[in-house]
Amino acid sequence: MGTTTTNMGLSKPTLAGDSSTWDDQLNASLDLIDTHDHTTGAGVQIPAGGLNLTTDLTLNGTCALTNAKALAFTTQASYTVSKSLWVKTSDGELYWRNGSGTDVKMTSGGTLNIAIAGGIVGDYAASAAAVYYDDSAQAYRFLEAAPSPNSWSRVQCGDLDLYEHASGIANRVRISSPVGLVASYALTLPAALPGSTSILQVSSAGAITASNTVGNAVTFSALTTHNNGITVATGAANLTSASGIGLPTRKLVLSAGLGYVYSGSATLTSGAFSGGAAGQAHIPIPLHEGDRINKIVVSLKRGAGTLTFNLKRIQYATITTVSGSGTLSVASGTTDTTGTIDNGAGGNIAHTVAANYSYVMEAAIGDAGDRVYMISVEYDRP
Repeated sequence: MGTTTTNMGLSKPTLAGDSSTWDDQLNASLDLIDTHDHTTGAGVQIPAGGLNLTTDLTLNGTCALTNAKALAFTTQASYTVSKSLWVKTSDGELYWRNGSGTDVKMTSGGTLNIAIAGGIVGDYAASAAAVYYDDSAQAYRFLEAAPSPNSWSRVQCGDLDLYEHASGIANRVRISSPVGLVASYALTLPAALPGSTSILQVSSAGAITASNTVGNAVTFSALTTHNNGITVATGAANLTSASGIGLPTRKLVLSAGLGYVYSGSATLTSGAFSGGAAGQAHIPIPLHEGDRINKIVVSLKRGAGTLTFNLKRIQYATITTVSGSGTLSVASGTTDTTGTIDNGAGGNIAHTVAANYSYVMEAAIGDAGDRVYMISVEYDRP
């Protein structure tokens, strides 16, 4: 028996010897050669230089390619084998051909092809931008650089739907751009909240401010209500073309000295009327058309007899008692006092001053001791 070879253990007969064993050794060696597979002890492992593959290499489906330093591709004009990675000649990009035979582009311009996800595309992948979710704040951040320090990005979208930050919310507030917007503009919110409830105003530059001082003229086309009144600091209130002005209850005080003797022998002395034989005196009531007369308080003194007072209106040469007004009669007492012309039952007359009428308080006084000093007209404007 001679020696054996290093890699496969083939028998090597002794030269000029082993005359009776050569055939056995040759048969054993041929059997080893027939079954060798280049695994350890079954032949020398084949180096890369010993391979010259001219067709696809198919593994048996039970193993994986491991410990590979890299995969280097040769570009292909096209590739038709499903479930394969390959590089396309025309663009030099990596493709995955899926099981359906569709080529999926994996890279684009030196980076991952984010477009295959059907989500955020464009320059997003090539920059440091990110859509970052902060779990502690329960908020998404749209950033030019992320996550720290935050470099905030602009967000451009169509309508913006806002929901309450809670679960199960179905109703929303939608912020929309105007239909047919002619030119773009920007709105800038106030730098801080106002100290109290204020009016929001927008400048021509888009700056939103909160102030109760309005620098420009304001037109109201509908009724406005002011619970604490209106103060005109300078200038005048321009009521041109106003169809109506609502006023609270007011009192117009008129001296008897503004009146005149309508009939009889009543006299006006020192700003007060005194009676005469069946004397009638008028005190004009200078209200505006649309004002509403409610009551008239008369300051008077009875001398004797019965004094009567009425609200009347005059149109041309006709004088009539105002409908809905009562008569104030004073038949007792001889001291200074007051009496009220109302609707006859203590309520408001509620008569609205009509067009083409003038109004007077008529006093019928017949005694020299009777006096009419003044009237106070209570009115409003509905």
